[in-house]
This record gives sequence, C-alpha cells and structure tokens, in this order.
Amino acid sequence: MFTFRDDAIGPAGCWPRPEPALVPARSVRAQLRGRRGEPGALEDATLAAEWAYRTGESPFVGPAALALAETLWLGGQHARTAAAAGRGLALAGRAGRDVEVPAAYAHMLVAR
Repeated sequence: MFTFRDDAIGPAGCWPRPEPALVPARSVRAQLRGRRGEPGALEDATLAAEWAYRTGESPFVGPAALALAETLWLGGQHARTAAAAGRGLALAGRAGRDVEVPAAYAHMLVAR
C-alpha cells in the first residue's frame, strides 16, 4: 500500500506518483461538475478519494471524502453517501485527537 510519508520524495526531488498533489484539484472539479450536473463528477470524486485514502493524510482525505459524499448525494445515492461520509469522518476522528482547533475558529464548530 502506498503511503505519502514512505515515498513522498523521489530520487529527482519530486513525487514518484503525482496523485497526492492532484487530490485537491480533482476534488474541486468533482464538486463543480456535480453541482452543475455535468458528466464525470462521480468519476473525479471516486478517483480523488481513492488517491487520498492511500495517503492516509487528513488534509488530502477531508476534501476528497467531502467531494465524494456530495457527488453521491447530488446523484441520489443516499446509502453510498452515508458510507463515504462515514469513512471520511472516521479518519477525521482519529486525526482530531492530535489537532488542536485555534480559539479564533472554535465558534465555527459549535452547533447553532
């Protein structure tokens, strides 16, 4: 299994696999396509999530999981939406123990 930390930098000083760097762009493109009803949204979201989960890094997984869940939801696939969101939340929960939210942003996490 590929992990971002194991082989992030290749011999030429660049990533041997470009997937982690493409996750944010692929996630955003999936969301835009999904919101516009354009074809390819689910494929983009699925690929971004696949690449992101291989890294195991929450900065990659969070946006990709969100894009996949939103794309599935917009497509009416509610059971798959819950599964995709749950998988992303599980990783966020593990990472959350190591992340401290700055006081300036804490109000955003309080339910209104």
